[in-house]
Amino acid sequence: MITAENPLGGELLPFKTPEELAALVGRKVRYLTPDHIQDMGGKPHFFPDAGIVTAADRSSIQLDNGVSLPVERIKVLAAG
Repeated sequence: MITAENPLGGELLPFKTPEELAALVGRKVRYLTPDHIQDMGGKPHFFPDAGIVTAADRSSIQLDNGVSLPVERIKVLAAG
């Protein structure tokens, strides 16, 4: 269900601890960073991206599409 706390719908995935990040490897995820959120006429619009997590460390996750996401930039992470 899409809500203000979870604009992607689906299962929210934790990603704050090294153990949580390691559990993401091999999973398809959808994510939002500040770059994926645009203000259009006072209402936020979300343009999420997706990929399969291929590696994770304490500070970032790497996706199969070549993207390396620093954890501090991720706003929402959901199962894809």
